[in-house]
Amino acid sequence: TGVFRCESSLPEQDGSHFAMLMPPDPSTGMRDVVMEMDLYSSSAHVATEDKFPDGVRHDTAPVLYLDRWEKTFVRLSMPGDKVGSAGAYALCTNGRGAMSQVRARWGEVQTQYDALLAANLHPEVPVDRQVMFTCCRAWLVYRGYSHEINGESLERFEVEPEGSVRWVFAVPTGNGRFVRLVIRLRMLQGVNAIRLEFIRERMAGTPDGMEDGIPVRLILRPDIEDRNFHCKTKAYQGAEAAWHHAIEHRQNGFVFRPAGDHWMEVFLTPGMFMSEPEWRYMVGHPADAERGLDGCSDLFSPGFFDVRLRAGERAELRADVLSVADARGVTESVLLTAEGSAGTERRLDAAMRASMPAYLVRRNDSRTVIAGYPWFLDWGRDTLICLRGMIAAGWLVEARDVIRQFAARECHGTLPNMIRGGDDSNRDTSDAPLWLFAACADLVETERSRQFLDMDCGGRTLREVLIAIANAYRGGTPNGIRMDPATGLVFSPTHFTWMDTNFPASTPRE
Repeated sequence: TGVFRCESSLPEQDGSHFAMLMPPDPSTGMRDVVMEMDLYSSSAHVATEDKFPDGVRHDTAPVLYLDRWEKTFVRLSMPGDKVGSAGAYALCTNGRGAMSQVRARWGEVQTQYDALLAANLHPEVPVDRQVMFTCCRAWLVYRGYSHEINGESLERFEVEPEGSVRWVFAVPTGNGRFVRLVIRLRMLQGVNAIRLEFIRERMAGTPDGMEDGIPVRLILRPDIEDRNFHCKTKAYQGAEAAWHHAIEHRQNGFVFRPAGDHWMEVFLTPGMFMSEPEWRYMVGHPADAERGLDGCSDLFSPGFFDVRLRAGERAELRADVLSVADARGVTESVLLTAEGSAGTERRLDAAMRASMPAYLVRRNDSRTVIAGYPWFLDWGRDTLICLRGMIAAGWLVEARDVIRQFAARECHGTLPNMIRGGDDSNRDTSDAPLWLFAACADLVETERSRQFLDMDCGGRTLREVLIAIANAYRGGTPNGIRMDPATGLVFSPTHFTWMDTNFPASTPRE
């Protein structure tokens, strides 16, 4: 919509140039545009080198204009016909490293990290998640007519303010009638447990709606696994023979005991459980395949649940993962409440603030930050970078906890690159200690006091830890970080910076 004319640009040392162009009207909102570029060169050398003998190069590039953050909103509700193209999914967490990552299209999995329940089996610290409840297929049955509950009948996919997820379906029952069914997922805090509510809503007065007093059957078939979240299930590797015998049947559910140190309980109230074991082989993980990973997994289903619902009635499916290490058992717990009110969207800053609790987890008697679901645990640089946002949001007590947690782990000027359970031996990071300085500076500025620098961090004050890091950087750390005394610049080994990728798989970043 506008013409930009760049008569000159800024030169780089390698002979290339760059220019910065501002949009003509930044107040018109977010939109896609196409930039058309004409490059005129009077240099015969450049023209020949770029294979443009007339000295003119024409090119186009897509540009996305971003709106101001005050006008940017995050959607909390999406129509069913939009979820496929949007690739929508939701994340629920429990404050101790477990997660439920679910797709908007009910029952669909795109990657090995999609799961209704991926548990953290350690009671005190975040460790690798164990996928046990992958998905749950569902059908509505009326007078012999069976209709699968999936994305085809989805009306809306929603995230509720307190952190639960809702699917709203208009499910055909035959003869031109339909039933409105709501599925609600919530994850309990502090325990490895989810609750799935299946609610048949009243439809009095709704055109083509099934009469409220007529019952319909709901069939639920859970697909389960027992694997580390970075692995795949292959039935032929032993699970096919073992898991059938690991099921203990109950009238309204089952107990899955694939190992001696952990198990899963799945029950439906009201409802009955019918034993009918089956395997689904080669279930596709297209997102993994696109990344060059193994593109499929096998899923085991021990049987199905059967319940009849009239309008206004509901059934609850509870899934709890328990371990020998966690002796407390599962108790109902209040969901972590997000800030803000209900609605179809939330302003960007409010959405960010409401999402932050999902990444804050317990580590022993303190707290840390998960570097990113679904893949990671707590990492040095990511956690300390997050502190800047936490401090800006006013989470000063939590920020102090995280700073104390990492400062206490300082050793010879290094901080953990990642912590896996209690193992913090990986210290291949040159920027995590520097991010600790940045977080401390932010907290000093926010509180207008340096008093917190005297807090105890494993027998030393925070101030002493920071001084130890600075001295170690100046003199050189055991893992090769050192400062050039002439310039004050810090030398970093090749893979110690943000991408965490070893040379030559990536460009070196000394």
